[in-house]
Amino acid sequence: MERIKRIEKIGLVLTVLAGIVSAFLTPSMTAGLLLGGALMVANLYILGKIVERALMPEATVSAVLVAAFFLKFAALFGLVAVLFIFFKVSPIAFAIGTSTLIVAILYDALTPARET
Repeated sequence: MERIKRIEKIGLVLTVLAGIVSAFLTPSMTAGLLLGGALMVANLYILGKIVERALMPEATVSAVLVAAFFLKFAALFGLVAVLFIFFKVSPIAFAIGTSTLIVAILYDALTPARET
């Protein structure tokens, strides 16, 4: 789980950097970049918590964990729909914002692990 936390931090840094760079763009694009990146990092965090609970030695995969997994995806899709329909977030900027998590994963995979 340490690696996921590191990826979350890198993703947040990349999202903030994308937000700073997008300050010169339209508000719709800035919101798309920031919300796309933040939503993906939050999604990874929640997914990590669900998987962490499922992998606990005393835990059994219960209906609650399965329901939490599906509710997370339903909430994610609902939130994305709300962002596009009601807040008119730029789809291209949102897609670029969500890709910051992919860049964070690649960065983490390609950099050597530091000994602690």
